[in-house]
Amino acid sequence: MGNVRLRYKPPAGLSQALPRLPRPAVCESETTRCTPGAPDSMILRASLFVESISSKIKSQELKSEDVVKFFLDKIKNYNKDLNAIVSLRDETEIISEAKEKDRLFDNGNKIGLLHGMPLAIKDITDVKELPTSFGCKEYKNNFPDEDSIISERLKKAGAIIIGKTNTAEL
Repeated sequence: MGNVRLRYKPPAGLSQALPRLPRPAVCESETTRCTPGAPDSMILRASLFVESISSKIKSQELKSEDVVKFFLDKIKNYNKDLNAIVSLRDETEIISEAKEKDRLFDNGNKIGLLHGMPLAIKDITDVKELPTSFGCKEYKNNFPDEDSIISERLKKAGAIIIGKTNTAEL
C-alpha cells in the first residue's frame, strides 16, 4: 500500500484528543463482563470515542469543522480500499453545515447531544438528500422524499449526516 499522506493537517486539539481516548481492557457492569474485541467492548469504545469528541466540541477545544475535515480526509484516504461509505454528501456542503453548527454554538444557541458530530448512517435508513439503495444496485436512484425517524432524530440532536455506509443486499 505504501505510505499514506494526509492532505489535511488536523488541529493540535484533535490530534491530541484521539490517541488519549480511554481504551478499557475489560468492560464490566453489574450484569455483564466483556473481553476486548467483543461486540459490547467495541460499542463501549465507540461511545467513549463519540463522548470524548462531543465534550471537546462543547468545551470549544475542537470545532465541528475540524472534526468533519479530519474524518472526510480519512474517508478519502481509505474508502477506495474499504468501500465502507457508499454515498457521500458534497464535501463543501458538509463543511458548510459544520461551520453553521460552530456558529450556532458560538452564538449561545441550545445544542443537542450530538452537536457537530459527523455520522455516516447505514444504507437502509432514509436520508432525504441521499439515495437509499438497501445494498441493491436496482435501487441506486431511490431518493426518499423525507428523512426516516432515525435520521430526523439524529439531525435534531445536532448530528451532521455525511453519507451512507455499506450494507448487505436487502
